Amino acid sequence: MALSINTISISLIQLFFSRKADAMKKRNPDDEVYVLALETGTQRFFPTDGGSYRLLADFGIQVSGISCHRPPFEISRPVFDQHSAYFCLDGKAHYTTHAGSGTVNPGEVWLVPAFYPHRYWVEDEWRYIWVHFRDEGYWASWYAQGERKMRFHRMAQMRRVAEGMVEQGERWTDAEVMDEWVRLFLAYLRLELTSPSMASQRWTAVLADIWREVRIDPAREWRVGDLAGMAHTSLSHFNRLMRQIYGMPTGEMLARIRMDKALGLMRGTELKLESIAVRTGYSSGFALSKAFRRVFGDSPRRQAGRKPGAGRK
Repeated sequence: MALSINTISISLIQLFFSRKADAMKKRNPDDEVYVLALETGTQRFFPTDGGSYRLLADFGIQVSGISCHRPPFEISRPVFDQHSAYFCLDGKAHYTTHAGSGTVNPGEVWLVPAFYPHRYWVEDEWRYIWVHFRDEGYWASWYAQGERKMRFHRMAQMRRVAEGMVEQGERWTDAEVMDEWVRLFLAYLRLELTSPSMASQRWTAVLADIWREVRIDPAREWRVGDLAGMAHTSLSHFNRLMRQIYGMPTGEMLARIRMDKALGLMRGTELKLESIAVRTGYSSGFALSKAFRRVFGDSPRRQAGRKPGAGRK
């Protein structure tokens, strides 16, 4: 399917979505279970398929775009299973939640956690970038922070990038150009939505997912460059993250995971050292023994006889 950005002209379209009440993590005062939207204006989606969408999806984005709406326009979401960010470019929108009401003005971003009942509407023309994130990984931390509004500092840059994606999608001449627009968009999202502490939480979740994959298949020929690619970052940045978050270089982390797997096999099976080496990514029993001495300071046989966790450097 060819990558495209859909342009939708909407006039008084009614959308109704029903959800079970017990799925709601928070409920609105009126206990509604329907969404009603009367929309007027234009809505353009950022990439919805192909490689460019994969870049967005890997960042946790379910769907995103740029819209311009005029009255009558109102959306009520008693139940919405995605975290939402609304970047106001021009005009303003009014909103209510169970915590109160407010207005989103140009240069402000309104952040709403998943399953957080909210309603918003306009009394004049409103132009904004919207991003819906899946309820997983780093973005799940938005629950603890609640609904909030804050300034964003790169309004002109984000507007230009959004327009660039729209223009490229309408012409659709070069997939690599679209990929670059998307990467730039993601870079601005990181800068606007992740403080240093929030960024650390996100990278912790990203690295945890990667090392979970390594634990599932330690015999695979894992290269540090491949691991950095899974994190969608450079090799040097990946190594810095490993030292910051795990306090050790990437190679040592990989070795320790393989050693832990090998110990489990030695303690729980009758497999010989050569067979265990093959199952944990080593070319021979000798290579496995050498790695054991480097990590644990002891031979595999002696370390396997110790209590779990003992003898490690």
